Amino acid sequence: MFARVVFLYLIEYGTEQYYYTNGNRDVLFNGNTYKAVPIKHGDLENNGDEITKSKCELTITNQCAFIEKMLQQYDAFLTTIKVMRYYLSTGDVESEFIGTLSTIEFSVKDASLSFVNILYETQRMAMRLVYQRQCPYALYGSQCRAIKQDHEISTFASHWTRIDNYRLQYSQTLPDNITGGIAKLPNGAVNFIRGVDAENRIITLSQPVYESSLNVENNRFLTLYHGCDRSIEMCQNRFNNSDNYGGFVLLPLDNPTTKNPAGGSNDTISANDLKNYLNEQLGD
Repeated sequence: MFARVVFLYLIEYGTEQYYYTNGNRDVLFNGNTYKAVPIKHGDLENNGDEITKSKCELTITNQCAFIEKMLQQYDAFLTTIKVMRYYLSTGDVESEFIGTLSTIEFSVKDASLSFVNILYETQRMAMRLVYQRQCPYALYGSQCRAIKQDHEISTFASHWTRIDNYRLQYSQTLPDNITGGIAKLPNGAVNFIRGVDAENRIITLSQPVYESSLNVENNRFLTLYHGCDRSIEMCQNRFNNSDNYGGFVLLPLDNPTTKNPAGGSNDTISANDLKNYLNEQLGD
């Protein structure tokens, strides 16, 4: 059976922290009391996958310390939220969303807050865009646009051994091409596959894995998805998705401002030499 779940909300407003839960009673977790208040969040974007969530819409009663503080004296403090899924029967916790406050609206009884995930928020590309040859997009996310279901590997059932918080071992041979991919656990939690030890049949995941999330209804089915090394070659050959590639493949491998393509001994180059060098890189 699924463990009974409530959500925990950690809100940081400047230097102050507020702890809330949508449960029927207060929850003590990690030395902090999460107060039971009328609070809820809407469906998270992109089918709820942890790795591609970009927005969180939160509704909370005005009769709580956090909102009362904002109504009394609003300051332009950085406000962040961490949403966690908490299993009451086991005490296990899984991170659902982390983001910063974007907008807030007040009504008579409650407040509506919108939080964005800075790492993957498409409307804030300039905040994270780095000019690099490799693709910066989240695999299978809204900008990558590769269809996850098309790269699903046959589900691997049973015989998974939890070595520690992050590592799982399979009794049989692991499939190829899963490094950098995704593992979907029996309880629906989604994790990046950070590393693969094919010889010892071990995968290392991006977040802790607990027995309660691994062993659901007496099965250990994991669904695996192909990984990507973020190169244009893999984007094209494995995913046929080069039209959506986010890297800058024409960036020169060598810095043209410090290397003289004409072979001179000086460390600087002329504008004409730089133009010729870039034309060579473009294949003109």
